[in-house]
Amino acid sequence: MRYLLPFIILGVLHSFAFAQESISVSGRFKSENRIITVSKEAQRLLFIKTKGNLIVPERGFFLMLSPESAKALGQKHIIIIPLDGNRKNEFYTNSKQDLSFKVQQLHLDEPSVFYTVDNDFSSKETIKKDFFTHPTTTDVLQWEMIINYDYISHVKEWIEALDSNESVMVESRIYESKMYYDKSVGEESTTSDPKHTPSKPQTTKHLEPLREIARYRLHAVDSLFSLDAKEWSKEQWLAWYDKTMKIEPSSYTKCNPKTYNKETYYHQGFSNSALYATDRASNRVFRLEKIPSSDKFQAQQLLIFDMKDGAYYNYDIDDKQYPYASSFTLFHVENNIVYVITENMRWYRYEYEKTSDTYRITQEVKLLPKEAYEKKKQWRKIWQAYHDGKTMYLLFQDENEAENFILSVDATSGQNVRIKPLKNILVDSKIDTKSKPSFCSIDYAGQFHPDFYFCMSNNNKDPLKDTFYLLKTNAQLDVAKSIKISRDEAYGWVMADAKSVYTIDDLEDEVMVQNYDLDLSKKISQKRLPTQGSEGKLLVAASTDAVAIYRHKRELISESVVKYEFDTTLTKELGKHQCVYSHLPVEEITSDTQLDFFYASPIANKEWLVFFKDGNTLRYSQTK
Repeated sequence: MRYLLPFIILGVLHSFAFAQESISVSGRFKSENRIITVSKEAQRLLFIKTKGNLIVPERGFFLMLSPESAKALGQKHIIIIPLDGNRKNEFYTNSKQDLSFKVQQLHLDEPSVFYTVDNDFSSKETIKKDFFTHPTTTDVLQWEMIINYDYISHVKEWIEALDSNESVMVESRIYESKMYYDKSVGEESTTSDPKHTPSKPQTTKHLEPLREIARYRLHAVDSLFSLDAKEWSKEQWLAWYDKTMKIEPSSYTKCNPKTYNKETYYHQGFSNSALYATDRASNRVFRLEKIPSSDKFQAQQLLIFDMKDGAYYNYDIDDKQYPYASSFTLFHVENNIVYVITENMRWYRYEYEKTSDTYRITQEVKLLPKEAYEKKKQWRKIWQAYHDGKTMYLLFQDENEAENFILSVDATSGQNVRIKPLKNILVDSKIDTKSKPSFCSIDYAGQFHPDFYFCMSNNNKDPLKDTFYLLKTNAQLDVAKSIKISRDEAYGWVMADAKSVYTIDDLEDEVMVQNYDLDLSKKISQKRLPTQGSEGKLLVAASTDAVAIYRHKRELISESVVKYEFDTTLTKELGKHQCVYSHLPVEEITSDTQLDFFYASPIANKEWLVFFKDGNTLRYSQTK
């Protein structure tokens, strides 16, 4: 089954038509509808669109459109970000009648997101028209307005006032809290007593230099844009303002034309539901759901991405004849043949059948002795899994035996199964085999080295004092070599070539690369590589010619994926870093909504393919 994937833009024709004009919409807010927290990036874009005059919105609301509006926009619902704060209660309380709004699209790439044209900042305006041209000591400003950083207006004028020698009157209001005896708790309270009428505020007035007020007002802008502009001069502020108001939003969100979308089921913990593998022979990337039998993952059980024409192929592989062909933990593809290992220790081969256009199981191998499958418990905990294309490795715990084992098997035949208790290969290591072992998490940057690297720690009562070790064994499961590593390395990436072993760990604005000899007897070198602007966990992938490091970055009005490419020894950067994908995040980024990396791989013609989740959408981007 084949699907062509150019950019999927829902309602693109409608979106283009409405991008630059105001439209009227009607619809109804439902109490069960989700409310979003507006992102900093979207707030900044609204600042630009309103020329720096707005009450910074905190929430966005789902509006179920009326039939007429739904037909006009080509969608059933939209998100409205209200700038008319006087009506905000309608968004919360009005669910029984249609409401009408005049709105404008926030961004061309977000066809479902609009903001209200009616801007409430003018209703709060207390500054007279000639205030900035002819300020006097009789002009009165409210202190509450001055320090209200959600209310932004007259930004250009406040910048011009930074070198003013004038002063104006500032009025402050102080409300007294009346004490009364609360009989219910038997003590004095400052909570409002319904028997008391609110007291009138006390007011004080004093002259304040206009330049100091300007500093206060511009602090709101400083905070919104994270400028660190406390000591900026007037000239610096003017340069920033002019540059910001000239921003073309699409320049921030159109960095790579080779980005494709696949609408995929994701919900919280299901974001890492699939395994990925690259077929080096065909340069196609395969994506396999770990539990293809789940109803949640229909129509995405096996996806094959062929970047010759930006297409993907979709196959259902759930086979009732093989009920244990699920809970996949290790995945290899060679010449379009799929090889997998499951958590219940079975190896399967799937082959493509051209006549029926399907993938079918052609071989099943039980990797453990027969008696292991006759016990009631058959579930195993996989600590680490790796393959180099020739050998598959598993480090796992057998729940029946309550013991840890290492297994190796020929990747493409399911034969030559070797299995040993972990303690038997740790005899020369520094790991305490008498106590319960503790395993850390490492990711593999490349699948080129035949040895199996894994990570353990001495199980210390105080986790902060754990000692971590990188270990390796081979296909014969010989006694493991080991070397002490840092905590950061234990949760980073590992890569090996013919001469060295490298660990790569995240230091936010840079990565730390540690270089060890192949026998893990000594550290050779240590270096830091600049990779600016990190958000979330990095992604590392290796080819025979280069190493690619992907970072998640938040910019002025966009969220992006940036690729840094280095030589195979991680010594020097190959060219300039490049933007792989960029978009406007409308909703404030959380652990559930942020970009989530899945997989990256070299494909044909020295190009790279990276997969990541953006909301409920699987995205994949192709770059040189």
